[in-house]
Amino acid sequence: MWPVGNYRLPSSLSQETLYRWIPLRWRMGREYWQLRSFLDSAQWWDKERIEAWQLEKMRAIVDYAFNHVPGYHQLYQEVGYRPGDLRTLADVKSLPFITRALIQENNEAFISNAIPAWQRYHETTGGSSGTPLGFFKNKTSLIAENAFIHSHWGWVGWRFGSRTVVLRGR
Repeated sequence: MWPVGNYRLPSSLSQETLYRWIPLRWRMGREYWQLRSFLDSAQWWDKERIEAWQLEKMRAIVDYAFNHVPGYHQLYQEVGYRPGDLRTLADVKSLPFITRALIQENNEAFISNAIPAWQRYHETTGGSSGTPLGFFKNKTSLIAENAFIHSHWGWVGWRFGSRTVVLRGR
């Protein structure tokens, strides 16, 4: 048995069992459900709306990288990029090409200075190319990843509670 406050639960009640009693809407959180709702509606957008959204998000990501990730800041400066320069999706071609080797050799330079170390955790790709690529995630990126994955799995019939096996790198 393990203590919960001043009470002790029977050993047959695991933390996992208790977790399942928490309603799904609370377990996944507001951000998750907002993103799932967005994804459900965005899948029906026309091409123009999709491209406008892609440009908005691409601009935000590239400008964030310029302002908060030293490695990207240096690379973007070398090609003369300044925040706000991304005006069309085609402008992405003017950005420098980033290789796996570049990130592996300069890993520290590609960590955002806007996210404190205690809010990040390290993950790697599966290493199918021969060497796993390490990167950091935070709570927000995990929520987004789950929302996208669950949305895509839902297209082929997956639902919460479905038996699932996920194979990933360490």
